[in-house]
Amino acid sequence: MSAVAKKDQAVEAALANTEHIKPASTTETNDELKEYSRALLEQAIEIGKGNEHYDSYSFVQLPYAKLQNGNYIPLIGLGTYKSQDIGGAVEASLRAGYRHIDCASHYGNEPLIGEAFTKVLNEGVIKREQLFITSKLWNDDHEAHKVKPALEKTLKDLGLKYIDLFLVHWPFTDKNTKELEPPYKETWQAMEELVELGLAKNVGVSNMSIKKMKEVLSYAKVKPAVNQVEVHPYFRNQELIEYCASEGVHVTAYSSLGTPSSAGHLVKKSAPNPSHDTIIREIGKKRGRIAQEVIIRWGVQHGTSVLVKSGTPKHIKSNIDNTTNWALSDEEYKAITTIKHQLRLLDGCPWLHEVGPYRTFAELWDDDGETERERNNLISEVYNFVDIPTITVGDEDEMPLISFGTGPAVENETRWEIKQAIQAGHRHFDVSTTGMLEEVKEGLALAFLEKMVSRDELWITATVRNYWDIAGSVRQILKDLALDSLNLLLLPADGSMETIRTRWEQVEQLYHDNLVQAIGLRDCTVYQLQQLMASSKIVPSVISVEVHPFYKNEELVSFCKKKDIFVISHSPSGMETGKSKSEERSKLLTDPVVTGIAYEINKANKKLNQHRLQVLLRWVLQYGVAAVCEAAGKEIDRANVGVFEWELKPADFKKLSDIKPS
Repeated sequence: MSAVAKKDQAVEAALANTEHIKPASTTETNDELKEYSRALLEQAIEIGKGNEHYDSYSFVQLPYAKLQNGNYIPLIGLGTYKSQDIGGAVEASLRAGYRHIDCASHYGNEPLIGEAFTKVLNEGVIKREQLFITSKLWNDDHEAHKVKPALEKTLKDLGLKYIDLFLVHWPFTDKNTKELEPPYKETWQAMEELVELGLAKNVGVSNMSIKKMKEVLSYAKVKPAVNQVEVHPYFRNQELIEYCASEGVHVTAYSSLGTPSSAGHLVKKSAPNPSHDTIIREIGKKRGRIAQEVIIRWGVQHGTSVLVKSGTPKHIKSNIDNTTNWALSDEEYKAITTIKHQLRLLDGCPWLHEVGPYRTFAELWDDDGETERERNNLISEVYNFVDIPTITVGDEDEMPLISFGTGPAVENETRWEIKQAIQAGHRHFDVSTTGMLEEVKEGLALAFLEKMVSRDELWITATVRNYWDIAGSVRQILKDLALDSLNLLLLPADGSMETIRTRWEQVEQLYHDNLVQAIGLRDCTVYQLQQLMASSKIVPSVISVEVHPFYKNEELVSFCKKKDIFVISHSPSGMETGKSKSEERSKLLTDPVVTGIAYEINKANKKLNQHRLQVLLRWVLQYGVAAVCEAAGKEIDRANVGVFEWELKPADFKKLSDIKPS
């Protein structure tokens, strides 16, 4: 059979395949949608036939929904957020039969998409009027005078004269104000003018709750045609879809596969994936479909248009070919629609701010705290944080007994070490030895931004670096970390006692200025402590010194216990945290007693998965001292905080206490 004959046969098959076309709203009938879809396909084929590029295109009978103004929107579209080779993806999608392309100025790729549009349209097989192109207004363009220029730039970048659908991307701006500025009404009225000017055929909203939709509908002269929101089997958004349908507002689903990586957030990347769901996989196996095809098909039958994304022409084509030629049975659809697990992936956490306009998830989504509860449940289930014991120091502040040492810093690694440590459960960070506070700041900022932890839940320890300007040094540390204060500042006990006393007075002043919550010494002796305590106004709350089985520092530890000064070991493994990882590792870690105890612990309880380092950490803790541990990878970080879930036997503690350096 010739290539042309095969092409014609495929086209006839597409024209014959109409049973899967289902209504996307109660105002439509199957017959009306079938007729429109078939007529559009026949028209597309007629236009393309005879064109030299005809054979490089596929023609698919797409399902459509009718918008309130009579325009039709294809129910399967290509998403363009964070797509690799976006120009190639758009071109491949149009050749594969897609006619709905979803864009946004914030994605930063509209010029590349525009090049793909120009190339394909110039070939003449498909016409501009056959396409449905969406773009969005970003948060910093909400002022009325910015709306039209924003769309004009998008049109220029896309190489188009008009847009089929222009959405307000989020219901907030780039300003942290008590009330939304400018008011949404101002933005919407400017959006309405775009329709009057013929620059946009339809305007709509995105990420809008029912409450916010009602407000817009109360003053809108041009009703939103579409509300684009997150919808997938693990977040059905059923109530919102039903409300929008009752108002004649179509819903487009983004993140339609529910892939956790699409969330882009630390917390949600470990969320369950619908593609791995047993119910979805069983349906796929029964119907000869992969899980993603089942999910896309469910989205179409759920009453939404569905945005899908893929980086390869093969998957782009299969996503449309294998979801437009069949339908889920009522039983299959119901089985997916009743999956219990529900979690919003894109919860808007970066946009929450203590000033406003949205301070909490409940204010943003108007959901009585459901989003926050789901988020907290996920954190508890996935990360299973250990409740790390604390000791009271300073002004009745609680310091976690294990701290995470952030040095030596390696560019582009420390931020991820901070992230992994927080995931593992660490809440105390010692930045004394790091050389890249900017990296530490970025790691902490990410955790704060995503509401994984708050600043109040963390304890930050630092060490004085510049003796010539101690106050300036500490202020620089705070600036580098973007913090208002440190929980603990340590002063190295270097120099004569007169020098130490002078420097300590400066540290005391920082305490009085509320720049630090507690103050202490680093690498001091009993004599230095005694002398300083005799003359200072504020007694050190904490000291950080070398303590491990090879060097128990008994006199100093005993003295501090009597004086209620808490001791931190900055070298529980026998090598000070912050030393280069390329240097020779501590002989303590390879001592036969240490390795033997670690072996017996894991042999008795494999779930503990404790290594030699954790044996030494456990000894330090049972010795009555806190410990600093360094980055060692996600599993080791988690094991380090897990040392509070078990104890050394008295006999093993004694063996470790009695070992001598070889």
